[in-house]
Amino acid sequence: TVTITPIVSTPIFASGATSTRCQGAGIVTYSATANNSTNISYSLDATSITAGNIINSTTGEVTYVASWNGTTTITVSAVGCNGPRTATHIVTVTPTVRIPVFAAGAISTRCQGASLVTYSATASNSTSITYGLDATSTTAGNTINSSTGQVTYVADWIGTSSITATATGCNGPTSAIHTVTITPTVGAPVFVLGSSSTLCQNPPNTFYTATASNATSIIYSLDATSLAAGNTIQSSDGRVNYNSSWSGTAIITATATGCNGPTTATHTVTIMPTVGTLVFVLGSSSARCQGAGLVTYNATASNSTGITY
Repeated sequence: TVTITPIVSTPIFASGATSTRCQGAGIVTYSATANNSTNISYSLDATSITAGNIINSTTGEVTYVASWNGTTTITVSAVGCNGPRTATHIVTVTPTVRIPVFAAGAISTRCQGASLVTYSATASNSTSITYGLDATSTTAGNTINSSTGQVTYVADWIGTSSITATATGCNGPTSAIHTVTITPTVGAPVFVLGSSSTLCQNPPNTFYTATASNATSIIYSLDATSLAAGNTIQSSDGRVNYNSSWSGTAIITATATGCNGPTTATHTVTIMPTVGTLVFVLGSSSARCQGAGLVTYNATASNSTGITY
């Protein structure tokens, strides 16, 4: 009596020939069947084993370590007549998606004004990155292109805008935020003394201070004619030291630095010359004979605005 044993068939994995999983510690069983087999055993490729992954040779259960990504090959061997027969199952272990990194860093500053600014980010192992804008900025009329990170700013927007980049991928999504501070436009300087003033010749040192909204600094300067006459100005505080002999017109300019600046304003000072001593046309004394009559004693004085008798 001869028993004719059937040929063992090639093993077939329940999960097919290939599969994909995300990086991370875990246990996955890759079972296979083969007709007419007397025994089935499993093995793992050398690279995966070296990385710390292990397999149960009896069940096909693979224990993955958290750090492993790459390609893992599970080989099944079926023992039987005309065997053994083998088959492989290839697992692609996809690395974990990383946190997005903005090209512009975590923060930036820009001046108020309508414009387009792109805030792009990258994230290793991501399959896509989308962008979003905070609700306050959106309510104010600003918009963002969710695919590119391009923000359209409206002209009147000031404050803080937050751009969020969200990266999809294995063990994701991950996200990061870029914060933008929108600095308001610097205002025009306003002098405390107004736009003009008048002084008599040889005045004391005089401060011509100005303020400007949103200014980072204000510097002061004096017109060239006044400087040539010996007058000086302190550029940091607007203090003018006048030459005692100077009279005429002095122009102080305040320059404010800041976003969308600089801006300037001027203050004009009229320096009135000192009134001269009165001189009578008839001199300092005269004589006349007694009697009714009209005599005019007029006098002159340089730089006077009026003479009374």
